[in-house]
This record gives sequence, structure tokens and C-alpha cells, in this order.
Amino acid sequence: MDEIERIQRRISLHDLRVLMWVIQAGSMGKAAKRLATSQPAVSRSIADLESVLGVRLVDRSPQGIEPTQYGRALLRRGISVFDELGQGIKTALLQVAAEQLDVPMASLKLITADTSITPNEGFTAGSRSMQDSGSAILHAAAQARAAS
Repeated sequence: MDEIERIQRRISLHDLRVLMWVIQAGSMGKAAKRLATSQPAVSRSIADLESVLGVRLVDRSPQGIEPTQYGRALLRRGISVFDELGQGIKTALLQVAAEQLDVPMASLKLITADTSITPNEGFTAGSRSMQDSGSAILHAAAQARAAS
């Protein structure tokens, strides 16, 4: 196994998400509050990433957190990773509805995160998106198909 494969196997999406929030919030404490976790857990995630990569990702000071050049680079890639995952989930949800309704996916529009026009499912994220939203979309599409 080469060095890149070793790093890929050891980086967790959770730790990458934590890094993104730390940089956005500007402090470990603020990020912990936003993530509904403890500051030591956030610090541990950053330390784990820094250990895996062998570089410092953030500079810590009394004024807060600033990303290093490595932190900024990983942040850009992290945003891309989460954007791709989000697109994949949206595509899968559209496919569930299209198959249930027996229509082309292109004829459907998925509206997310707007509880004024969609059912409020509460908090759904990560591994629960397909389970929760997929199930709701499947049932709604089945009811719509039965009603037509």
C-alpha cells in the first residue's frame, strides 16, 4: 500500500467535516457548539487529521483558528467531496421517485431543505438521508401513483 492509499484509508469524512466547521467558525469552541459536541472531541478530530497527514492544518492562537496552507487545500477538497456526496444523494432520491412514478428523472425536480414547501422530516444528514428522505419520497410517490 502506498502513502496516498494509507492516507485515504485513515481520513474520515467526520473529521473532514469537523475541520471545515472549525475553519468556518474560527475556533474549536464555536465549531463544537455548532456540531453539538464537545471542544475536546473537535480538537481530537483535528489532531487525528493532522497526525494522518503529518502536517499542521490550523494555527491556534488566543484570537482563534487560522488554516495553514495545508488546511486551506484540504478545505477546498473537502468542500468538493461533500458537494459530490450531496449530488449523489439527490440523484439517488430522484431515481427512487422516478422509478416509483414510472417517469423520466429529468421530469422531476427535487426541492430540499425548505420546510415551507416540503414535509419537515426533522434533522436528516449523512447516512440517514437515504433512509429517511428516500423512504418518505418512495411513499409519497407511491401514493401519487395510486391516486392517478
